[in-house]
Amino acid sequence: MKHKPFRVIILLMGLAFFFSCGNSSSPGDFSVNSPQGWTREDTLSDDGSKRAEFTAPFDEGYSGFIENISVSIIHTSISIARYSKALVNEVKELTVFYEEKGKGDELINGTKMKWIQMQVLFKSSKNDEKKEQKIYFAKGKGNIYMIVCTAKKDGIALMQNEIREVVNSFRIIND
Repeated sequence: MKHKPFRVIILLMGLAFFFSCGNSSSPGDFSVNSPQGWTREDTLSDDGSKRAEFTAPFDEGYSGFIENISVSIIHTSISIARYSKALVNEVKELTVFYEEKGKGDELINGTKMKWIQMQVLFKSSKNDEKKEQKIYFAKGKGNIYMIVCTAKKDGIALMQNEIREVVNSFRIIND
């Protein structure tokens, strides 16, 4: 059974598209490794932007939430600070619960990354299960690269090894 994209990822990608409309852009590209044992799916958006999705191992037929990580490109010339602030404001409007759990800056493999960690319950959620997300942002010449890590409530800590595998392997190329 092929696993379909998750609502939270789709929502964030929709927001990424919304905030990237009308800005100058360059194609951009990245390389990234899969967490050990996770499934990887690479896709291209309508504008040719690369996207990589990773899902945790799960049993055939399982229909519940599955931890995931996605890496995508947002074509925009605005700063990470401005983009992430707008993204958080939009997420807050789409949730019935929002709690910031932390934010900061990291230098990873020579790339400056900002991150924000939050716990959310989206209005569109079919159940009352909160999700935790840690989102990393890196800036290229005409793009923002976004790594979205999504887990069940308080589950990001349990995904640290897989998150580190993805984030530490991430490289911007052709930007």
